[in-house]
Amino acid sequence: MSKKVVTIELPQSELAKFRQWSLRQNKELTQECRRIIVGTIGKIERMAKTNAPVNFGYLRSSIHKLISYDELGGAVYTGRKYAPYQEWGTGSRVNVPSFVKEMFGVDSMDWKGKGLRKVNTKPHPYLFHAARIGYMDMISRLKKLGFKEDGKTTKSMNKSVIISNMTY
Repeated sequence: MSKKVVTIELPQSELAKFRQWSLRQNKELTQECRRIIVGTIGKIERMAKTNAPVNFGYLRSSIHKLISYDELGGAVYTGRKYAPYQEWGTGSRVNVPSFVKEMFGVDSMDWKGKGLRKVNTKPHPYLFHAARIGYMDMISRLKKLGFKEDGKTTKSMNKSVIISNMTY
């Protein structure tokens, strides 16, 4: 398994609240929650792999999912050091969409660099866009089962994105 450079997962506090809620439900509803979570994590992984830029395929092959022991949580990650630069670009071409800052707390200024090298690579969004689509779909499906998002979940996701071993 490659070292995790970019990881997207829900914060432990939010995950604990969700686990408590799901385990209070009947067995069938808890099983449906598991199917939704596992399906969403798989969907995010597939979308990220499909949208990842391919030169030799190293980035695409480094995107993996990790499902928790109880199947009520998990993560999608990549192990390539250049993964965030492929996602958002470099130099003057950095483009971090506003939803990334709102949902994940990542700011485009973190990727502008210090001006030491003049490399301007255009962005190739693949992971965070997939995570946003998967997350929104997952929440929608869980709400139909009776789960109520407290409004803090989306704002607290910024504690869950790990980039190059630095938590934002």
